[in-house]
Amino acid sequence: MTGRSIARLAAALVAAALAACAGDLASGPPDGGGATDAGTGTGDASPAYCQMVLSVSPTSPQTGQVVELTGTISAFGGTGVAEYEWRVTRGGAPVAVTPQDAAGSRVQFVAAAAGTYRAELDGRVGALACDGALARFNVVDPGAATASYRLVVIPRPDQGIPPQVQNVTVAAGADYYIGPRVVDPGLVAAGHLFGPAGEPLAAYVRAVPSASAPLAPVEAFAGVDGAFSMTIQPMRYDLLVVPTAADVAPVALRDVDAVAIGGDRSVPAADTITGTVTRADGSPVAGARVSLTVGGVPSTVAVTDAAGAFSLRVHAGGATAVTVVPADAGIPVLELPDSAGLVASPAAPLAIRYAGAAVRRETLALVGPDGTAPLAGATAVWTAAAIANAGTVTPAGGEPLTAAGVARVVTVADAAGSVGPVDLPAALYQVAVVAPADAAGGAATAAILAVDLRAGEPAPGELVVGPPVEVRAAVPPALAGATVYAVPRGPLAAAAAPTPRAVVAADGGVSLAVAPGGEYELVVPAQPGARTAAWRTALSAPAAGTVDLGALPVPAAVAITGEITSPAIAGGVEGAIVRLLCGACGASAAVAPIAEAATGPGGAFTLLAPATPP
Repeated sequence: MTGRSIARLAAALVAAALAACAGDLASGPPDGGGATDAGTGTGDASPAYCQMVLSVSPTSPQTGQVVELTGTISAFGGTGVAEYEWRVTRGGAPVAVTPQDAAGSRVQFVAAAAGTYRAELDGRVGALACDGALARFNVVDPGAATASYRLVVIPRPDQGIPPQVQNVTVAAGADYYIGPRVVDPGLVAAGHLFGPAGEPLAAYVRAVPSASAPLAPVEAFAGVDGAFSMTIQPMRYDLLVVPTAADVAPVALRDVDAVAIGGDRSVPAADTITGTVTRADGSPVAGARVSLTVGGVPSTVAVTDAAGAFSLRVHAGGATAVTVVPADAGIPVLELPDSAGLVASPAAPLAIRYAGAAVRRETLALVGPDGTAPLAGATAVWTAAAIANAGTVTPAGGEPLTAAGVARVVTVADAAGSVGPVDLPAALYQVAVVAPADAAGGAATAAILAVDLRAGEPAPGELVVGPPVEVRAAVPPALAGATVYAVPRGPLAAAAAPTPRAVVAADGGVSLAVAPGGEYELVVPAQPGARTAAWRTALSAPAAGTVDLGALPVPAAVAITGEITSPAIAGGVEGAIVRLLCGACGASAAVAPIAEAATGPGGAFTLLAPATPP
C-alpha cells in the first residue's frame, strides 16, 4: 500500500465491535464537558467529535529499521465503520507503507534513508470526519556524527518578544526536524530615571547580555518624564544609560539581573575633566569635539571654545581613552587608547597638543578610463593610514603620552570632475571613488586608488578611475538563474559603494564587474530548489585585469526545520528572523550566520545548512 491507503473494517466484524462499544462511546467526551450542541435545539446532547491520535515506534528510528505507525480514534457521537487514511513522505516524496491489521490502524515501512519523515493520519467513523494527526520524526544513520548549533530567534518588534538564542544538536548529513522551539515571552523591565539632582532624566538605555551570546542589544528611550520600558530575557545584562542632557555623564552597570533592571534608578553625579587643545605652535584649536572613555563608558562630548578650552563630565577613576575630532579637515583625528596609561582626574587638566604635521592643499581631477572624461558628481572618500606621533596628551603634573592620528575626508567632484582645494594631512591614502550611474567615460561604478600625499611627494594632479575588473567563476548548473553578490567591504563599504551582482548562466558560469582594488565578500545565496547552502568568501580585486576563481565549492545542503512558538502568541511566531550559527567555532565564525530564514505561518521555518557541518 503506497501513498494514500484507506483500510476499512470488515463489515460484519466491525459493525458488531462498534455496537458492542456503542455504550462506551456514548458516555461523553474525555473531559466530561457538558457543552450543548446549539444545532439540535434540545440542549441535552454534547456535540459529536472525532480525533485521530498517531504514535511512532521506535521513537528514534535508524536507517534499516522497521518503523511502525499506530493510529487510534477518540470519538463521541459517531457510528459506523472506522476508516484510516495514511500518508507518509520523506522530503516530499511518498514512502510505501504496509498495513499490519485488517482495520489499517497500524502500518509499517522500512526506513531506507536518513532524513525527516512526515506521517499524516486522517479518518472517519461512519459519516463523522475526524480531526487528523501529524507526526514528524527523524531517521538517522547508525553512528551518525552530530553537529552543534546556536539558533538565534529575532521576533518582529511589534510582537514584544526579546531576541534570544538556543542550543540545538542535530544528526549531521541529513535533513533534521528540531521540533517546536518555544521562545520566552520575556520580562517587562519598566521604571524611571532621575538625574543627580533628582530631576526626571531623558536618556537612551541599552541592555547587552553579559554572557557571550550573538544577540543584539535591547534598546529603549526614557522620555522627558524619565519613564522607560523594555522587554528582556530572564538573564544578566550590562546596562548603559546615556542621558540626552549635555551635562549628565553616561553611566554603566555591569552584570545586572533582569529583574533588577526595572524600577526607579538615579544617575549619580560625575567628575568634571577640563583641558585645552592646541596646535604645535600653541595656537588654540577651536570647534574640536573632545570625548573620553573610561572602562568602556563614554563621557559627555565637549566642543572647544575660541581659546581651545573644553570641559566635560565622566565617571573617572580608570584607564582612559581620548578622542579629538577637529572641525578642520587638515588636522587628523587624534586617538589615545586606554592602554596608554592615562587615568583622567579632575585635579589634572589635560593638555592636548598636535604635532607639527604637514598639511597638503590639493586640487585634483577625477577622470574616467580614457584619462579625459570628467567624473562629475563622483564621491571620493580619503582614508589615511595611521599617522604615528600625531600629538600628545599630557595630564597636569604628568608625562606626555603619544597619540596617533586618523584622517578621513569626504569630497565630491564638481561638474568638471574637480575636487578641491581641500586640506589633507600629509599621509598615504586609500581613496574610494564612487561614480554616479550617469558618469561619463565608461568608468567603473567604484574604484580604490592609492594616493601618496606624504611630505615631499609630488601632487597627483588627477585620479584616473580605470575600467572594472571582471571576476569569473563557476557554480553547479543547477543554480542557473540564481543571483551572486559581491558585498563591498572596507573603504568601499564606508563610501556606500553599490553591490555588484550577476545572474548565473545556464552552464553555471558567473561574471561580475567589481571595482579595481576593492575588497568584497563574494556570496552565493542558499538555493532551496538546488538544495545548496549559502557560500561566501573574501575577494580582493586587483588594480586591473580579470580574476578567474574557477569552480566555487558551493556546499550541498540539508534542511533543518522546526517551528517557533511562544506562550504569548497563539498559532506560532510568524515573521521572525531565524539564524543558525556554529556552536563549536572560534569567536569570529561563531557570530557569522551559516543559514538564515524567516518564519512563515505557524512559525514554521526551513534553514539550509551545509551537509558537512563547519
